[in-house]
Formats: sequence, C-alpha cells, structure tokens
Amino acid sequence: MIEQEKAQDEVNQQYNQLITRQYDDVRQFRHDYQNILLSLDGFIKAEEWDQLRDYFERVLDKHDIQTDDTNRQLGKLIYLQNADLRNLIYTKLLYAKSRGIVVNIEVSESMFIETDETLSLPRMLGIILDNAIEEAAEIQHGELSVSLIQEELESLIIVENSCRVNIESLVTLKENGYSTKGAERGIGLFNLDRLVDKSMILLNTQINDQVFTQELIIPREVI
Repeated sequence: MIEQEKAQDEVNQQYNQLITRQYDDVRQFRHDYQNILLSLDGFIKAEEWDQLRDYFERVLDKHDIQTDDTNRQLGKLIYLQNADLRNLIYTKLLYAKSRGIVVNIEVSESMFIETDETLSLPRMLGIILDNAIEEAAEIQHGELSVSLIQEELESLIIVENSCRVNIESLVTLKENGYSTKGAERGIGLFNLDRLVDKSMILLNTQINDQVFTQELIIPREVI
C-alpha cells in the first residue's frame, strides 16, 4: 500500500509539473500575440501600409496562424455543459495550437456527461490529451481531434492525433515508467490504465495509419 501511494504521489508530481509547464507556454503564447497586436497598431496609426503588409505576412508565416478556424473549433465547446471538462479541453487545445498543432473538435449539441467519475474522468482525459499533444508536436503539420458524442446508453470521448511512423507498440507504451519524452516529461499509458481499472469507464486504444486513437466510454450505468 505504501509503495502504491508513493508511486501515485510521483505521478501526481509529474502531472503538476506538466500542467505548470503548459500554463507557462500558453501564457507566453498570449504575450507574443499581445506584442504583435501592439506592433500592428503602430503601423496602422502611422499609416505605414507597406510595412504593415510585410510585417503581417511575416507573422502569418512564422506562426502559421489560422485564428478564425481555431476560434470556430474552440467555440464548439459551448455545447459541452460539463464546465470542468470544457475548461480542461479548451486549455489543452489552446496549448496544442501554441505548439503548431491543427486542432479539430466535434461536440453533440447540448451535451452533458452525467457520471459519478467526476475526479477520475478529467484526470484520464488530461493524460490522454497531454500525450496526444506531445506526440502530434513531433509531426510536421500534426493534427489533434477531439470528438464528444452522446449516445442513448453511453457517452464517448474520442481523441485522435497524428503519430510517428515508427511509434512504439502499445505493449511498450503501456510499460510501467515508460516515456518517450525523457525524465519528467509525459505521463505514460500505464498510469492511465491504472485509473481506468479503478473506474467504470472503458478505454479503447489503437494505432492505425499514423493515427493514435483513444476512446473513453462512459456508460449510463455509471450515472
């Protein structure tokens, strides 16, 4: 029991470090854009239209900005009525965008996931999104998709991300302590499986055609 508690404490510490690092990255991302807006304002007030066009094109090229599409995607989260899950997904996908990942969201309208697993579900989803972001960031033009589906007997959360051609097998990825990211980076599928095993939530994981898919199934029996 003591060893299990120690192992869980280590997982919690790693997770907190990962969240802190992501928060810092997102804050820097917002700071950069604030500076960009100030620069644009300066060109406009000075009516330096040629310089404005050149600067704007350089910014677009550097950051691969797709603001309108990103806002449309993140805006779909308004249909998810679970505030904790909505905020979690929003933060993670904003971070993914700051890493240059193309994000996509599909949500059933007016969806509310009723579950007793109010603590474990966000934790599971957080781990899945963290690993998906770290993997997709390794791929040029990497993509991350989150689908939230309400069915009659269950709710589904499906996360798909681009992955490397030579990604490790699921057997390897699920080994205790395994991480492709080195010390203090990433939280492996072993820990995710431990959380799933202690809950009524089901998890399906597969790798196919350079797409890593993880599906959380929250049955209505949990309600």
